[in-house]
Amino acid sequence: MSNQLKNNRKEINDLIDSCLIRDQHAFRRQFDRLDLKTNDKQNGLEQLKRLRLKIKGSMELVSERKGKIPTISFPESLPVVEKQNEIKNLIKENQVTILCGETGSGKTTQLPKMLLEIGRGVRGQIAHTQPRRIAASSVANRLAKEMGSEIGDLVGYQVRFSDQSSSNNLIKVMTDGILLSETQRDRYLTNYDTIIIDEAHERNLNVDFLFGYLKSLLEKRRDLKLIITSATIDAEKFSNHFNQAPVIEVSGRLYPVEIKYQLPKDKTGSDDLEGIDDVICRVMEDIDVSGGGGDVLIFLPGEREINQSLDSIRKDFLSKKKRSAWEVLPLYSRLSIQDQRKIFTATKGRRVILSTNIAETSLTIPNIQYVIDSGLARVKRYSYRNKVEMLQVEKVSQASANQRSGRSGRVMNGVCVRLYSEEDYDSRPAHTEPEILRSSLASVILRMSTLGLDEPEKFPFIDPPLSRALADGYQLLEELGAMDQRRRLTSVGKKIARIPVDPRVARMILAGNVFGCLDEILKLAAGLSVQDPRERDFNSSDRGVSAKVSEEKSDFVSLLSVWSWFSDVFDKKPGKKKLREICLKQHVSLVRMFEWRELYRHLKSMSADMGFKVNQKAGRHSDIHQALLTGLLGNIGFRGDGDGVYFGARGIKFYIHPGSELRRSKPKWIVASELVETSRLYARCVSEISADWIEPLAKHLTQSTYQEPRWSKSSGNVVASERVTLYGLVIIPRRQINYGPIDPRESREIFIRNALVEGQVKTFPSFLKHNLSLIESLENVEARSRKYDLLVDDSVVYSFFDEKVPEQIWSWVEFEKWRKNIEKKNQRYLYLSKSLLIRKEIESSTFDLYPDFIEMNGCEFKLDYRFEPGHILDGVTLKTPIEMVNKIDHSRVEWLVPGLIREKVTQIVKSLPKSIRRKVFPLPQFIDEVVGDLKPRDNSLYDEVISIIAHHYGVEMTRDAFDETDFPLYLRMNYTVLDELGNELGSSRDLPAMQQKFGVIAKEVFTLHAAPELTQTGIKSWNFGDLPSVVEMTLKGKTVPGFPCIKDEEESVSVIVVDTETEAELVSKKGIQRLFQLVNKDQFKFAAKNWTGLSRAALQYSMLLSACEEPFGPLTVQNRLSNEMLAATSARALSLGGYEVRSQAEFSDLIKRAKPTITVIANEINQTVVETFDLYAKVTAALKANKISDTSVFFQNIKSHLSHLMPPNFISITPHAHLIHFPRYLEALRFRIEKMRSDPQRDQSWQQQISEYLSKLDAAINVTASESQRNQLVEVKWSIEELRVSLWAQQIKTLYPISFKRIERAMAEAMKT
Repeated sequence: MSNQLKNNRKEINDLIDSCLIRDQHAFRRQFDRLDLKTNDKQNGLEQLKRLRLKIKGSMELVSERKGKIPTISFPESLPVVEKQNEIKNLIKENQVTILCGETGSGKTTQLPKMLLEIGRGVRGQIAHTQPRRIAASSVANRLAKEMGSEIGDLVGYQVRFSDQSSSNNLIKVMTDGILLSETQRDRYLTNYDTIIIDEAHERNLNVDFLFGYLKSLLEKRRDLKLIITSATIDAEKFSNHFNQAPVIEVSGRLYPVEIKYQLPKDKTGSDDLEGIDDVICRVMEDIDVSGGGGDVLIFLPGEREINQSLDSIRKDFLSKKKRSAWEVLPLYSRLSIQDQRKIFTATKGRRVILSTNIAETSLTIPNIQYVIDSGLARVKRYSYRNKVEMLQVEKVSQASANQRSGRSGRVMNGVCVRLYSEEDYDSRPAHTEPEILRSSLASVILRMSTLGLDEPEKFPFIDPPLSRALADGYQLLEELGAMDQRRRLTSVGKKIARIPVDPRVARMILAGNVFGCLDEILKLAAGLSVQDPRERDFNSSDRGVSAKVSEEKSDFVSLLSVWSWFSDVFDKKPGKKKLREICLKQHVSLVRMFEWRELYRHLKSMSADMGFKVNQKAGRHSDIHQALLTGLLGNIGFRGDGDGVYFGARGIKFYIHPGSELRRSKPKWIVASELVETSRLYARCVSEISADWIEPLAKHLTQSTYQEPRWSKSSGNVVASERVTLYGLVIIPRRQINYGPIDPRESREIFIRNALVEGQVKTFPSFLKHNLSLIESLENVEARSRKYDLLVDDSVVYSFFDEKVPEQIWSWVEFEKWRKNIEKKNQRYLYLSKSLLIRKEIESSTFDLYPDFIEMNGCEFKLDYRFEPGHILDGVTLKTPIEMVNKIDHSRVEWLVPGLIREKVTQIVKSLPKSIRRKVFPLPQFIDEVVGDLKPRDNSLYDEVISIIAHHYGVEMTRDAFDETDFPLYLRMNYTVLDELGNELGSSRDLPAMQQKFGVIAKEVFTLHAAPELTQTGIKSWNFGDLPSVVEMTLKGKTVPGFPCIKDEEESVSVIVVDTETEAELVSKKGIQRLFQLVNKDQFKFAAKNWTGLSRAALQYSMLLSACEEPFGPLTVQNRLSNEMLAATSARALSLGGYEVRSQAEFSDLIKRAKPTITVIANEINQTVVETFDLYAKVTAALKANKISDTSVFFQNIKSHLSHLMPPNFISITPHAHLIHFPRYLEALRFRIEKMRSDPQRDQSWQQQISEYLSKLDAAINVTASESQRNQLVEVKWSIEELRVSLWAQQIKTLYPISFKRIERAMAEAMKT
């Protein structure tokens, strides 16, 4: 067997060489395997026989293909035919041939026939690539016609969504993308023995990749021929790339072409499209006048410009002179196949064809005589920095301009009018920049990785791409999860590579399978991969089905709705003509819909092959959009504050495209299928998304920053605030996360400091209770003595735990596990000792100088200490239950605590005026005398200082010389009021303000908790026995003094217990007045019935109430005034008899003395009140008569004076000794009003001095703790009323001599008492 194989090896190999190329590799492998099986002779011979049969069958197919080659003829008029022998010889002798054939040379259609003549296309097909689908179908039809066959016989073609080819074809015309996709199924392209790359000058991405791929392939397949053709190719560059491949040039134009240059008039702007429609119409008029018979081809940048120019030509050219012989047609890639084919249909009239650069190459449009070239094209560029596509209008290269001019002169003498200057033409680049230098390379990199080719940096590209372009491609693939950080293909990447769509779209399909919405994603993937079937008429507001199915939250859902609409229509089987009419009416391209459905069918079949399951039920909205988001993570946006602006990845800003329904709703977060820069950067096909979707899908891309690592007592972990960004866009501004695994070292430090040192935990083990209690007791001592040198700082405690706690512990749960184990060996392992925490021993006198409690008015108040300069609670804080607020003694708290008396006295002396401070010498001796034995005195500290200074140094001082507000905080007592549950209600260092704020509530709470056995209500006579002046009562477990008193309840009185003796006196005074009225009700009733002038006085009283903004209440004004007068009568009668009554006998004796005076006093009060209100009326009348403005300073002074002198209850609260002088005071006020205009400056000066006196008096009254001093100060205030009489009404005598100096002396005397 072995010898026989050796004898037949050469014969078999020769036979295999004669087979179809696609079979040769398999046959040789079978033969090689057969050679190894030498032991089984019979079986080996049988296999060899079967192999020979296969070889014979393949050779018969070769013979059959050879016999199909028809007799080939060439049009002698084509320039390429003249050089056919030279071309054929070059192809025979070289593996690569470069043919530079100018436009019109016939290279595209004649070269495949030459190849057939030299025997190519027999053992494999001739692959003939074109850059565009329309060109591929047009060339295939032309070749089939010239070869006398039908499409699909000798010549076939394959483009996306249309395959009119088979293995029997000799020539297969296809787009370069189709040939490239075949490399994934057949790396060696064994279906072909010859490949023609036509229109190579366009240098699109597919062509450049094919050139690099074919260069490597040609070394492995020496039988393969490659022919590169173009009209404007850079021959030297291509020759060098393919190892000095030969170049042959063929002349082109059959007829001469005249080049003209014509610029738009008055073109001053920078916009190259400015005025272009006008100049086109002028050129068209010149062409029409010239009388030629050829058609016109106009090159414009894009579809939008074509539609605009169509309107302009129809309006300004066709309509003006009724040029009915002309027809205007558009040509662009989005146009349906039927509309594109109209340009090849012969007509009797002349045509104007407006086209994009689709007509630059390959297409031969019949009867073109004139070309109008705008010199512009819409070019897609990819921004590597912003990761967006930019669709910009740019100037075409010289090569493209020559291609365009070459479209004329094919059938007759041609004319090309360039709408730019000759200088502009000369300045343009010779060739168009290759697409590989201006595109995203993700798909190229993915394909190369899948094919196992060299890295892109080493791949033999004609023009190697920029390193940043490659980096961008890798970055996108990493974003999609197709490659890892080491640039290795992942399992996801391998799946993406199998799906023949853009990698982003392929990633969506994979996610659709995971999210259970594969059917919807396949429809959207197909829809995004074909041109949008929705045709928009730029001059019509009716967008057909696009408007009917629009969705405010998602353009993707709108696209699915178009699919559903078409499916419903298609399922009714209306017939192709009717279906076309329906689509036309709804502005939907039927051809695009069929392409969409075809790609969907293909993708669905491919998904089934990959094992994906297509969902039968409709996918959820959120699942669909999350699947889409996986491929579009770089296209998310967050709405900014500006008008419609969105912030996107990597710092870009963009806007929602005007055609999107979301432009109005402006959702917070969006994702777009693409970002395209035209006049501005627009997001197309947009959907609202939830920010919560982004992070789970982009976990491999997000970046997190951590701030504020801190201990969480509730969770028992160290937590931090995490900020998550995706490409610089904040998707999670702030969230709390467990910081331990992120930074174990820092987390351990925080854990020890907060949990173990500071004790911020929910449960306290025994060691922690001991440690905190020990530290707290030592801190308390340190705070009392206000010295930092006692307790060690926290670093010592931290070091203690740092040495003991293992490094891997940073959470409470892990610590507790470790602690329980370690304490089994040593129970006190984590206990701190006193010796470790203190620097020196504690003095025994500390607690005497800084006591825990202070006693005042028979009550005990707790003191807290804090040693923290600058803190609001620095110093001593007196804590009081709210019911004890009024029991705090002003004089006592001025002394603070014994340990701080010396410092406070020193501060008081330092705050004295310099003139006094100089006399206080020697200072230490003075301080020692004030401080004494460090025990507080009974009188005020300030009064003590004033007394000693006056005694030793003869300096008279008053309380207003001292101001505590500038003292250090720790030298001013802080007061904290607590409610019944111990919660803080308020805190202040201003005791008067604190008592004013909480005093009323304190009284009510104290009375509420007072001894119930002493409380009585509904009393109308003294039947409750003796009333003690003070009682001992228990309040919250403590014994406190209470002060019983009689309270006025209007219809009766009650016995209650209040918190202070002063309050008891005030309450009892009114209560006894009311009880006096109740016991003598007949006498008071008689007085009320016999008031004189009451109605007149009541009228003025109502005016007074209104001026004071006092509610009138349930009583009439007369009744209220009568009650006030009765109260004044009662007060006056009792004042004559004395208020100090504590028993029924004393009260009865008081009645006997006071009862006979009731009627006389009532008449006296009646007369005074009536006279007072008569003068009050005159005062108000004087204000009006003198036209005093309500807003003037004088009026405000008068109003303030009256409101203080005559409040609503002035009759009952004013002592009788002062009330009887109110008529004089009001009369003096009337005189002041009448004299004001004579000398307003003097009036103002006097008022200013009086206001200063009143301000000082009110301040002194508020701070004094002495009742006698308060009474003296009040009397000084009344003397100011006499001063007013003296100043403004000298004709009215004063009660006693009075002046400003006398007032000042009286104030000084009262304040120093």
